[in-house]
Amino acid sequence: MDLFVLLGTTPRILRVVTSGELQEDLETELRRQAITFTNQKNDVPFDARYRPDEDELLLIDGFDDLDGLIAAVREPENANIWQPTEDGLGTIKGLFGGFTENGSTTVVIQAFDKRQAIATGKFSLFYDKNTFRRLDGIGIALDHKPTAILTQGIAENSPSQLRFVSLHNTRRLFDMDAYYHESTKDEVESFFNVEKFHGFNPDWLGANIDNWIRKKVTFINQEGILDSCTPQELRTAAAGFDIEIGVHDEGGQMKLIFPDDKKGLKALLRFLDEDIYQSPISGNRFQTNSKRKIAA
Repeated sequence: MDLFVLLGTTPRILRVVTSGELQEDLETELRRQAITFTNQKNDVPFDARYRPDEDELLLIDGFDDLDGLIAAVREPENANIWQPTEDGLGTIKGLFGGFTENGSTTVVIQAFDKRQAIATGKFSLFYDKNTFRRLDGIGIALDHKPTAILTQGIAENSPSQLRFVSLHNTRRLFDMDAYYHESTKDEVESFFNVEKFHGFNPDWLGANIDNWIRKKVTFINQEGILDSCTPQELRTAAAGFDIEIGVHDEGGQMKLIFPDDKKGLKALLRFLDEDIYQSPISGNRFQTNSKRKIAA
C-alpha cells in the first residue's frame, strides 16, 4: 500500500516513497483502522447541526472527490514523489492510503497537525534493539484513527461516499462549502437588516462576531424562520418558554429588537434556531446543541 500526503499547496497530492516492508505494515494498519472506524456504525445523512452518537457516522453520499484521492490510490504510479523538507512538513494537511477490492476503493484519511511532524529541531529518540537511539532527519507519525473514510464502488462514475465524525476536523482536509456553508460577516450583517431588526449596530457586531454566530445565522436562514414568522409570533412563542424577545413598532412595522449584549444575542439566535424544546411527555424544557430533522 502506498502512502500519500495531502498538501495545502499545489500539487495537492504527492506519494511518499516507502520500503516494501513498510508498505505491508501500512496496509495492515490502515485496514485495521478502516474496520474499527466503520464497524457496527450506522450512517446518518450529514447535517451540520447534528453531532453523531458513538455508533453513528456522518455520511455525504455523492461527495465530490475534487483532489483525486481515489484516483491516486487506484493508480499510485501517476502521483509525483514527495521530497520531504522541514519547511514542507508545515504544508501537510493530511495523510492517506487505501486499497481496492473487487473494484471498490476505500481511502483512509487522517488530518495532520504539527505534533505529528518529526523535525530536526526536535531531539527525537526511538527505541530499537534494547536501546534508545537518536532519530536523525525528519519524519511523520500516523494517528491511531482516521478522520474520514472515502469510498467509491466498482463503476468509475459511481458516487463517492465520505464518512466522518467531526466536521471541524474534516474541514481541515477538504473544502466543505458545497455541503455546509458558514455565513460570512457580510451575510451576517445582511441577516440583521434594518427591515427586520431595530437597533442593529454593525460596528458592535464586527467586534463580537464569532463562528457560533456565523453558524446559527446559516441554520436560521436555511429554515427561513424570519420569513415564515412575524416578530409578534416569535415573541409569543418565546414567552411560552419564559424567554423575552423585544419587539419594536416602527411606524406600524414590527421589528425584532437587536440585543445590546452578546449573551442576549446568542439567546435570541438559539431560540430562532429552535434549540429549545418542550417534552410532550413530561412537559420539561430542554436546550440542545445537536439536532437532526426527522423526515415527516
